[in-house]
Amino acid sequence: MQENDTDQERTRQEADALASQARDKEAEAELLRTNIRHRQNSIAELQEELERQDSRSQDAQAEIDTQKRRLEELDAQTAGLESELDALLDRAAGMSRALLDAQQPHALLWLDGAGEPQLHPVADEGEFHRMLTALLSGPAGERGPALDGCPAGLQGLDGPAFRIHINAGEGGDSHA
Repeated sequence: MQENDTDQERTRQEADALASQARDKEAEAELLRTNIRHRQNSIAELQEELERQDSRSQDAQAEIDTQKRRLEELDAQTAGLESELDALLDRAAGMSRALLDAQQPHALLWLDGAGEPQLHPVADEGEFHRMLTALLSGPAGERGPALDGCPAGLQGLDGPAFRIHINAGEGGDSHA
């Protein structure tokens, strides 16, 4: 009987040890399950953050695309304005050259970058080159070509000057 009690005691101790090991393993398993849940939550939060960043990235790309389109529009407008300014310069210089070749003293009047009128007489080759240098040395005015605020009655060398308003477009010149 004592042997039976000893066997029972040993079996109970082994059962308690196994139960203790099972509890330890269950605690380890629960800790692993908790870690897995935390990591899954972290992964979900990271995925949400990536989605937010992707959305912000798409918004930023859309804004960049819009700005690129606007830049292309501005480049096209600038090219058009540069072409118009070149045409105006060609017409003004051509008319001045023709008047100079015909030995007709004249003056060119334009608005500078600050909107101030600039009057340059042209009676010889030197004045023609000085006029071109002055015309090309500063920025063009920001507003249109109108010189409405300038005096209509300019004085020439021998009386009132004949006024010609040169536009960049074809057939747009006017006489005053």
